[in-house]
Amino acid sequence: MVEHFQTAVALTKAGAGCAFLPSSAKEFVPEGVVLRPPSCSIAPLETFALWSRGNVDPLIHRVLNLLEEVSADL
Repeated sequence: MVEHFQTAVALTKAGAGCAFLPSSAKEFVPEGVVLRPPSCSIAPLETFALWSRGNVDPLIHRVLNLLEEVSADL
């Protein structure tokens, strides 16, 4: 298990295994690494947004609104 998908890609390219990555990672896969969708259906992953309760930064509300819009399209 690795913490960053870049590490997973580097290890895969080096022949040290394989990895499951989000589809958004396809933009960062270097030449020599094959990226294929799984042949079986995989359920969506639960995702959580975290922020400090006392944080009043307006960016937090903008991000939360964007997440709501995106999740409505799923």
